[in-house]
Amino acid sequence: MIVGQQTALFLDYDGTLVDLAATPEAARPPHGLVPLLKGLETALGGAVAILSGRTITDIDQMLAPMKATVGGVHGAEMRVGDGAPERLETSEEMTHIRRLCASLGRSTPGLRVEDKGQAIAVHYRAVPEAEQQVGKALQAALATSRDLELIQGKMVYEVRRPGMHKGAVLQRLMQRPPFRDRIPLMIGDDRTDEDAFAMALHLGGSAIKVGEGTTIARSRLPDPLAVRQALERAVESMKDNQ
Repeated sequence: MIVGQQTALFLDYDGTLVDLAATPEAARPPHGLVPLLKGLETALGGAVAILSGRTITDIDQMLAPMKATVGGVHGAEMRVGDGAPERLETSEEMTHIRRLCASLGRSTPGLRVEDKGQAIAVHYRAVPEAEQQVGKALQAALATSRDLELIQGKMVYEVRRPGMHKGAVLQRLMQRPPFRDRIPLMIGDDRTDEDAFAMALHLGGSAIKVGEGTTIARSRLPDPLAVRQALERAVESMKDNQ
């Protein structure tokens, strides 16, 4: 992993910094993660951001008391440092999708519906046999939609606005200090990270895929532990070079 003084570092949370868990609430940060992120912020002049499908509030709870720069809900929310969050408007069509997802949740024990405001996620990790049923229902509901799209991640379907993705928020952050004029590096594990990989590469940076699966990233690490260890080595290396 090449992380240097001119790097702008973008990190997914679930499956990248922490192991995937049965529920989002269970994906607690391992011991030492928050000090590691703070060390990276210091070494990189603040140019470190978490890009996640989670809300900013959720990331804040996970990383408390740290207030990281966050691109939340796949870019529907953004906050630089401890500044005020910026949020995209919610599509009016989301009301209908919200009712549908609630109905799916009631009719399928184990299905978890996560309402993020600007997006809605339906987690089927506890009932993998429901994947096809949920996918077909959401695809049918969005067949004629112009304001919403369906994406699939690891054991989850998510409804969001088109163009609301991690690549877009990475690009927005790269236009602002302390990220501006740096070289982006995105690290992620899921299909939803591919947009950010593409943008980082487009801007002359690099991308690292965590785990298995097809990717446009040109480098790979096996798991979140390997990511944390590589980042720890990067912090030490930058300290030595100061």
